Amino acid sequence: MSWSGKPPPEQGEFVAVDYPGKGPAGHGLFATTVRYYPARDVFYTRSDCVQGHYDGWVGPFEGDPRVVLRDEAATVAPSDR
Repeated sequence: MSWSGKPPPEQGEFVAVDYPGKGPAGHGLFATTVRYYPARDVFYTRSDCVQGHYDGWVGPFEGDPRVVLRDEAATVAPSDR
């Protein structure tokens, strides 16, 4: 996994989904993007706090994010959510 200010290096077709939401006080709205590359079965994430600077991509993570992130969320104790 790496963090970079550059777009994901993956080539080819991808599926991107944006999840807008309210961020911490003073940060405005967050837009989290998940970009999935089915041919390589990897995904990257990026959250932008809309403060005027570039927030880099994090990844690659192996697997389909719809499965990986759901499974990861299931391991978090309800008190930690």
